[in-house]
Amino acid sequence: MRSETSQLLSEIKSTELFSNLGRPPALHHRFVSSWDEALESCNSAPWDALQLMTHNRDVNRANELNWHRFQEWNPICEILRPEVLHITEKAIARVASTRKVPDQFRHSVSWDLLHILLEREFEDVMPPFFYVPVLWPIYGSGHFPCAWTGPQLDTDWSASRKPIPDGEVLIY
Repeated sequence: MRSETSQLLSEIKSTELFSNLGRPPALHHRFVSSWDEALESCNSAPWDALQLMTHNRDVNRANELNWHRFQEWNPICEILRPEVLHITEKAIARVASTRKVPDQFRHSVSWDLLHILLEREFEDVMPPFFYVPVLWPIYGSGHFPCAWTGPQLDTDWSASRKPIPDGEVLIY
């Protein structure tokens, strides 16, 4: 694992995730109005597609640009996954003391955190595209990215070089 990834992992561990849930954000993102809306949104097809298609784009691009380096993807995932699950469970324990926390929330958070770290790990092959520049500042500020207002992305988009279409990530 690259030192930059280890450093970001340490930063994530020291961040109090979800410390600003329900508070107006200092970030330039629109805010969903309730925890229930955030949970419903993070289980929506457009959000799922955004997470999956940006991941697929990262995977395809890393493989295309440096096949030998890309062979480290799965071994790095094996190292990072337990760390991410520990971070997620610790953060969820704090949230669950005052809110319901369904499995979809847990899955969405762990997926995002893993891919934030993977984008950092492979930034020597390609610049971070979505998870580091868009989602990490949201998590780092104590909020939860939960919705997408743009079109539902598909495999045609993830295989292209087109930018993310107009739309925005909503937060709670």
